[in-house]
Amino acid sequence: MKAKIFVCVALALSLVLAGCGASNTANQNSVAVVSEEKSVTEENKPSTESESGAREESRAETDVDMKNITLSTVPDGYYGEAAQQGTLESFAYDTKDYIGDGEAIRRQATVYLPYGYDQNDNETKYNILYLQHGAYGDERTWMYEYGDSFNNMIDHMIEDGLIPPLIIVMPYLTSGNEWYHDTTPIFYSGELKNDLMPALESHYHTFAADVTDTGFEQSRTHRAFGGFSAGGTTTWRVFLEGMDRFEYFIPMSGGLALGGDGSTDMADATTLANAAVASGYGMHEYYVFAATGTRDLAYRGLSAQIECMKTLTNAFDFTQSGFADGNLMYYTVEGNRHDYQYTYEYVFNGLRCLFSWYA
Repeated sequence: MKAKIFVCVALALSLVLAGCGASNTANQNSVAVVSEEKSVTEENKPSTESESGAREESRAETDVDMKNITLSTVPDGYYGEAAQQGTLESFAYDTKDYIGDGEAIRRQATVYLPYGYDQNDNETKYNILYLQHGAYGDERTWMYEYGDSFNNMIDHMIEDGLIPPLIIVMPYLTSGNEWYHDTTPIFYSGELKNDLMPALESHYHTFAADVTDTGFEQSRTHRAFGGFSAGGTTTWRVFLEGMDRFEYFIPMSGGLALGGDGSTDMADATTLANAAVASGYGMHEYYVFAATGTRDLAYRGLSAQIECMKTLTNAFDFTQSGFADGNLMYYTVEGNRHDYQYTYEYVFNGLRCLFSWYA
């Protein structure tokens, strides 16, 4: 049986979208690893399996139903240090220039490891989230650029049992609109699929038994992809091409059309629906939690796309309450703009919904 995860959407605003003719509400391989900061010491390392975050069971393995989630702001105190702190590492891997002459490139990704992760423990397996920056970010943006707020939030979520202990990988894509525009459509089929995933998941303890196509497909229920802005567009591209490796998706402030204004909403929604149907997976075998703010420059285009996706019921089952009821959610926050710090709330709610079977 395959693990289930659903996509949450809170509705808060009313808009009329001509593209769908609908009016709806929307609310609210060589590897080098260098450890950095927030390391686990012998004093704070857990002494028992349950304390270490070894609850590695999936929804399929425990047969626990998904739960509906009340979406909310990030709790007070979550941006401060947790008692159980994770570790940040820099992970180096070999890839190549997929849009140029194929020149070899040594690339870096930032990796968050949860409290208690032990590289020498080959038995405990971890869920994994690939989290992609936008056109002008890099692999350090989420965990370093704004201080420790984001990784502190993840620490608290794991410590409080809201989500299972998970590995978060933040890859680097060449920055700048023009380069990113060229790179986004081929990131999955090139670097992610061929280079980063095999290198990284052969090193860290994920649920992939091996790094073959079969190994990745059999562990897809433990793997998510999310991204912000152009990284949100990358997330939709991974949805199109990589559903055999990923079950959960968190596109934030970006639609399938990079910088879309809603003019291609129905075409984009149909492309996504066709890919979902063609994948052969059922509607409870892929989940999307999309999010943005009402003052975000991507709000119009993403909202239009989601409204049209909601009409394509052969592929998407829209829900406002959580993944016990559907596989597509859209969370909007009044007044939020196009900035990484607003994504913390989106990730907080998205992960809680996707891993609601764990809490």
